[in-house]
Amino acid sequence: TNTVVGRTVLVDELLEEQGFDAVVAFDSYNHFDRPGEFECINRGISGDRTTDVLDRCTFTFKNVKAKKIVLLIGINDIFQTSETEREVLDNTYAIIEKAKEYNPDAEIFVQSVYPVSNGGFGNLHDNCAGKIDTVNKELSEKAEEKGYTYIDMFNVLVDENGCFTASYTYDGLHPSKEGFKVITKELEKYL
Repeated sequence: TNTVVGRTVLVDELLEEQGFDAVVAFDSYNHFDRPGEFECINRGISGDRTTDVLDRCTFTFKNVKAKKIVLLIGINDIFQTSETEREVLDNTYAIIEKAKEYNPDAEIFVQSVYPVSNGGFGNLHDNCAGKIDTVNKELSEKAEEKGYTYIDMFNVLVDENGCFTASYTYDGLHPSKEGFKVITKELEKYL
């Protein structure tokens, strides 16, 4: 089975399986440095959108018995689909509710959607910055009401022009090895 007792659970649309002891969904976490003392079980699929994670919530969260769940989801919806910011947010809230249903004692953390830059995926910043800002603003404002802790990773990773800091990304969308070091350092404050 995939039952892990007393571990941290990470969920993110950017991770391939790496053998950690938390639930993650990162498609580019292959550059992720092992974060300190917590372990992760990865159930991520490259390109995941909120609807994909929502469809797999039973598999992702049931029988995990997590103490902490960290969620990062939304950028693939924003740049790959016609889903509105409202749909992304509603799906994210539904994922949080399912995570709580299966792990009622778990502490829930929701990361902001990361910044993007123009580059490897075209005009990402030009096309997505406003949507990212809208999603992040509401995720921040609704944290207490919805019962999660908001992690403002956006402002950790953004440069003075509102773009993903160049050394923290290799293509304007995915974190680089240096970016993952910064992300890991920030996440360790919560885990």
